[in-house]
Amino acid sequence: MKETISNIVVAIKRNLIWIIPICFLVGGYVYWRTKQEPKVYTSYSKIFPLTQDGSSDPLSSLKSQMGIGGGGDLSTYYNVSELVGSKNLSRRIVQYPSNNPNEPQLYNWIIKDRNKFVKPLSQKTEISKDSIENIITASEILPQIIIIKKEKTEFTAITCSTADEALALRINEVVLQCLSDYYIQSKTEKARTDLLQLGQLRDSLKNSLDIIEKAQAGNMDNTRFLIDESAKLPQIKLIRLHDEIEEQYKTTAMAYQNANFKLLYESPIFQVLDKPIGPLYFTKKPPLRSALIAFIITFIICLFIALRKVIWKLVIHELSSGD
Repeated sequence: MKETISNIVVAIKRNLIWIIPICFLVGGYVYWRTKQEPKVYTSYSKIFPLTQDGSSDPLSSLKSQMGIGGGGDLSTYYNVSELVGSKNLSRRIVQYPSNNPNEPQLYNWIIKDRNKFVKPLSQKTEISKDSIENIITASEILPQIIIIKKEKTEFTAITCSTADEALALRINEVVLQCLSDYYIQSKTEKARTDLLQLGQLRDSLKNSLDIIEKAQAGNMDNTRFLIDESAKLPQIKLIRLHDEIEEQYKTTAMAYQNANFKLLYESPIFQVLDKPIGPLYFTKKPPLRSALIAFIITFIICLFIALRKVIWKLVIHELSSGD
């Protein structure tokens, strides 16, 4: 046993001449690489649950959990993570104004920021001359930098992490704006369609009334000096038609007003509990700690390589002595 230990110590001393430089070399590279990595800024926001149907009260789920209200029937909620990750909304998000004069296109800004995380020998994503291609690329990057988590209370937390503090804030703001637009649009689509159709019908009836009234005025001028009662028949028909259309116009105008009130009633409120605000916290790996971990791991691996023959002989000896 003493001989084995002595052999191990001798092997370690003999191989330290190349183990130590390799460990310092790997540790130095890890230190330099960690030093080059950008800081990761994270913006945060939280929104009330978005109901698909049923009660539009954002606190309905909380009331049900606490036993407030009847039935305990929970509404169905939008899956915010799937919404933001969908092609429809993700491509719409990256096309919002960037509000940054140095980076007018938000989608190009996202691509450039993502390139900061690419490793030295890896290929970066190039900005294409085709804006459509850049929009598609940025929309594919978006799910990698946004984390959406639904909490037990049905609130949804949205975090966005980028190398640029301003970009992290802007993307989070845009996500909230896009979700708000989509939510209100989807909840009021039927009411807006009804309002549009009733408005077109009302305008059509109004135009018809104007045409009939002009025809009536012309007819009266033409028959003013005629004695024959039969000459008044066309005018009587116009009056009857005018009364019918006028009645339809009044009914349509009332229905239009009702549809307008219904639209206002059904328009939901997109409520934000926490808005994304700066300054943002950031994370960055400590270079010294990363270098130390790399040094230790490299030392253990090199030591194992250096002592492989001694360890193998020890294993063989133990097996043979056991027999």
